[in-house]
Amino acid sequence: MIALLIILFGGAIIFAPWWIAVVVALFIAPYRYGSAVIIIGGAVMDSLYGTSIQALWGFSHIYMLLFVVLALCTYLIHDRVSA
Repeated sequence: MIALLIILFGGAIIFAPWWIAVVVALFIAPYRYGSAVIIIGGAVMDSLYGTSIQALWGFSHIYMLLFVVLALCTYLIHDRVSA
């Protein structure tokens, strides 16, 4: 199941709108290595589509920041639920 989701995530990064990649990342996040996969996916999205945004002082890593926050939230929720 996770392999299929990772393949779907890779395809969504390249061929689909950004919000589809985010939705697929939400499904990948709870798995054991899901956080690493979505952070790498954010880096790939930034390298392909990232542009500096002047309103954010030239910050160009929006997707990676989004996926790091998603991974951190998933980790915190998993930690509290399993305790």
